[in-house]
Amino acid sequence: MPEKPDEPAHHALVFMVGGLNARWKQVVAYHFTGSHVEGCILKDYVMEIVQLCADISLRIRVVTCDMGASNRAMWRELGFSSHRNSSTVCSVHHPCLEDKELLSQQMLHTC
Repeated sequence: MPEKPDEPAHHALVFMVGGLNARWKQVVAYHFTGSHVEGCILKDYVMEIVQLCADISLRIRVVTCDMGASNRAMWRELGFSSHRNSSTVCSVHHPCLEDKELLSQQMLHTC
């Protein structure tokens, strides 16, 4: 995460992990931002959190978020896509779990 923002914070990014088979959730990171976050920066944040979770034996299988412009840009950076005239890509190679896929909940209903 950047040391100091270039502009005053207007938004907060909150990163949480939660169980798929058990009911729990935990905030693991937050970051105050200006009015916009680039998709490539957001992708780096998410991949760092996935890696840190893997380091303590938490296996991240699905990434979900709202469909704001920055989040849609992050999906494109990660390689997810869903377009009318092309094949839908709702999973990509998992960066930490060999032979596993990292899924996007937003695109599961179109796969």
